[in-house]
Amino acid sequence: MLASKRCRAPSDGDDYLPAAHNYQLAPMKALLRSARRDFYLQSLQETSPIQSEDEELALKPAQNNVQELDAKCKKLAELIANSRHLVAFTGAGISTSVGIPDYRGEHGIRTKNFDRSKLKSKKRRKVDGEEDADSEEDEEDTTKEAQQVEIPEFNSLVPSTTHMALSELHRLGFLKHVVSQNVDNLHLKSGVPARALTEVHGNATQAKCETCEKIYTKDFPWTGLCDDPECVSTKRSVEQRLRARTRHGNGRLKRNVVGFDEPLGDIDSAIDECEAADVAL
Repeated sequence: MLASKRCRAPSDGDDYLPAAHNYQLAPMKALLRSARRDFYLQSLQETSPIQSEDEELALKPAQNNVQELDAKCKKLAELIANSRHLVAFTGAGISTSVGIPDYRGEHGIRTKNFDRSKLKSKKRRKVDGEEDADSEEDEEDTTKEAQQVEIPEFNSLVPSTTHMALSELHRLGFLKHVVSQNVDNLHLKSGVPARALTEVHGNATQAKCETCEKIYTKDFPWTGLCDDPECVSTKRSVEQRLRARTRHGNGRLKRNVVGFDEPLGDIDSAIDECEAADVAL
């Protein structure tokens, strides 16, 4: 991730996010509601209603036949062509073809490690009226599953066909904004400009100053500390900042990624775009 004369990558253990970005889930829910108020595009893979995450994993999605797929693609093309303000929501599925595993897809992290015997035992406990108190065990299983998966170096990846298609839609003037939960930097690589992109979970190829929130996209300072003269942390020497017992106000750089249970980043622009949307993809 870092070139010569650069320090280590921002530590994965640094999970601090400034209070100024303490958004709750409500804004994101409002964003989703407003974006799909006029159109709701049905998924190309339809599944039966699910009762829980485990039951969802146990289901196998039904594939559309050629005629159904052609009809849906035609409808999708008509919606895009007639749209005035198209907004696209993207997730892990558009990056699986380049080697980044998703979570619950056909070859996802959780799907590959899913044990159907656990689902049966859970159902028995619920039938017997016992309290399902194994949430901590499930969380530990998820952590172990994630650790077993090899994630490729993001900087070495190239955008998928889907990324390039969205970039072309933006170039042609149809796609106004992309809201993505991916952190792989592939939308920017495909040519979608930063002004037309909101990465709600951050970007794993970037670093962020904990003090002034400056984003570094390349050429990270070798000290691992912010070097922006406008940052208040630079008023002290590098030695003082490195020896500080606390990280507060020291301008330390961390990976620009939002972790589990952390508040989302700045999505105000995405909410504004979705309020104006007449089609959500």
